[in-house]
Amino acid sequence: MPAIALWRQGDSRMPRPHLLLDWIALDGAAVQPLYRQLYTQLRGAVVDGRLKAGSLMPSSRVLARELGVSRNTVLNAYEQLAAEGYLETNAASATLVSHLPTSDGVPAGNGGAPATVEPEAIDVATASADSPRWRALRGNSPVLDLPDAVAFAPGVPAFDQFPTKVWARLLAQHAYRMQPDMADNDAHIGGYGPLREALASYLRAARMVACQPDQVLVVSSARAGLDLVCRVLVEGDAPALVEEPGYNSAKTSIQAAGVAVVPVPVDDEGMRIDLGETSAPNARLAYLTPAHQWPTGVAVSAARRQELLGWAERRNAWIVEDDYDSEFRYAGRPLATLQGLDGGNRVIYLGTFSKVMFPSLRTAYIVVPQPLVAVFRKALY
Repeated sequence: MPAIALWRQGDSRMPRPHLLLDWIALDGAAVQPLYRQLYTQLRGAVVDGRLKAGSLMPSSRVLARELGVSRNTVLNAYEQLAAEGYLETNAASATLVSHLPTSDGVPAGNGGAPATVEPEAIDVATASADSPRWRALRGNSPVLDLPDAVAFAPGVPAFDQFPTKVWARLLAQHAYRMQPDMADNDAHIGGYGPLREALASYLRAARMVACQPDQVLVVSSARAGLDLVCRVLVEGDAPALVEEPGYNSAKTSIQAAGVAVVPVPVDDEGMRIDLGETSAPNARLAYLTPAHQWPTGVAVSAARRQELLGWAERRNAWIVEDDYDSEFRYAGRPLATLQGLDGGNRVIYLGTFSKVMFPSLRTAYIVVPQPLVAVFRKALY
């Protein structure tokens, strides 16, 4: 009798069979590293259900031999998937597929590839730059009372480690070659073209963000980007869901745009979106820090990411993913973005140069879904 039949009949003599992953295709000539190709294909298979929850994965040695790659390639992919909650290890040190939610409204995975979305699939009527809220609030944000500065301010990079001489030399070289059209605002709505192209290339390669250069909009700060999102996307008295505890500056920025905030508890898997949906069913925006929650440091689990995307789909809502500190990790590689998992449909990605360079540079960027590019560019003009 075959081994798998003996195992199914409960014969304790036979080890539990692992999954057959003969559909994995790796390209050694591709720009993307082999471990990242393997990670992307396995993640997509877990999300869309091809790899069933609780199934036993091949050992790293076995899979490496089957794929003809080094064991480190498989280990790196497994470690990343485990860090993001797609795989888990049991008491016997076996690697299993994690349980992800499969309730109605949770979008099926697409194997890491950007989803194709028609403009009419998104209600852009609520995102008009000519909306009453936009006209009423434009240039009229209330000044909020901010707390006094305190010592031990978090999030401050090591200024003494910045390569000042290299930065000054590069700045001088590019300033010397500056062309007149670089100063033309009308020619670069949303930011300098080559900068947006470089950002899109970096975000696709390093953060698995699904985007093209025209989706990247350069703003003066993360707060400015968040303010822009609130003014363009939030209508009527719809509140925004925010993490509790969470980033106070983000809360005040949302409030300054005239949007009420509803605090949502954070546990060891991230924002409890189920509680947020219950307490504020009319919310159409959620702000969170999935890769490194502020201030707890929790990374949103794979299951919770699916719940968040399911909420956005059901409620015709938007998620603002603040990736403020993703480049810094004590161990392992940065976690993949929520925006990349979603394919860029319901998630607005927010990033800044404040940590990787220096805060006074005052440069940040947002990545908006393709159907909303025109309305966001209009709002910026």
